[in-house]
Amino acid sequence: MAVLVHLLACAFGLGSWVAVNGLWVELPLIVNTLPEGWDLPSYLTVIIQLANLGPLLVTLMHRLCPGRLKEHVVIYSILCIGIVSCLLLAFFWDRTSLIAGEPHSTAFFIITFFLALVDCTSSVTFLPFMMQLPAKYITTFFIGEGLSGFIPGVIALAQGVAWPNVSTLLTQLETSRQ
Repeated sequence: MAVLVHLLACAFGLGSWVAVNGLWVELPLIVNTLPEGWDLPSYLTVIIQLANLGPLLVTLMHRLCPGRLKEHVVIYSILCIGIVSCLLLAFFWDRTSLIAGEPHSTAFFIITFFLALVDCTSSVTFLPFMMQLPAKYITTFFIGEGLSGFIPGVIALAQGVAWPNVSTLLTQLETSRQ
C-alpha cells in the first residue's frame, strides 16, 4: 500500500507544472506555425505571470476568510480546468483570429492562461494538501514536481524537437548549392 501512495504522491507532484513545461519544450515547433513567431516566448512569459492571479486569490481567501476555503475543492477545480485546457489545446492550439487586421493566436493564449493558472495555483494548494499525509510522502511529491520538467523534456527529445525536419534540411541544401 505504501508503494501505491508513493506512486500517487509522485503523480500528484508531476501534475504541478507539467503543462507549462510541456509548452516550453514544444516552443521550437510552435513558433514556426503561429503568427507571432519568435515573439511568442515573450507573450507566454507575460501570460504565465498573469496567471499568478490564482495563487494570489487563494492566499487572499486564506487571509480574509480563514477556514472557509476548502483545499480539496480548489484542487479538484484546478485539475478539471487543467484537463479541459489540455484537451482544448490539442484541438485549437493553431487557430488564429484577426485583431486589428492581423492574425493572432488568441485560442492558444487563452488556453495557455488557464494551463498556467492551474500550474501556478498548484504551487499553493498541492503542498498544504500533501501535509495531511505522513512526512515520508513529501519527498516523493517533490520528486514528482521535479519530474514535471524532466519528463516533457525527454518526450520532446524523443519526438525530435531538437532536430530540424527533412524539408528544412533540403531547403538549406538547395540554398547552399545555388
